[in-house]
Amino acid sequence: MSEARETLLHYRIERARDTLVEADLMAEAGHWNACVNRLCYACFYAVTALLLKHGLCLLIQKHQMQFSRAVHSHSELQLNVSSTAGASHK
Repeated sequence: MSEARETLLHYRIERARDTLVEADLMAEAGHWNACVNRLCYACFYAVTALLLKHGLCLLIQKHQMQFSRAVHSHSELQLNVSSTAGASHK
């Protein structure tokens, strides 16, 4: 793992931990919506660190996420996961 990737990995893990502390503070104050928001972001930061650890990249755009992994030096395999408001799940 490159030094830059390892630095980013540690940053994301630290952000996840800090965000969990924020969630605890919000819960103690009875701010449940803010607590849930912080918990969601803590999970997001932890998952992005996990993906990075395994050589996956998470590209974020509003309402769309792309996971990509380098297959060869000049090509990528991409899986798109799109979310839309009001989409029904079967």
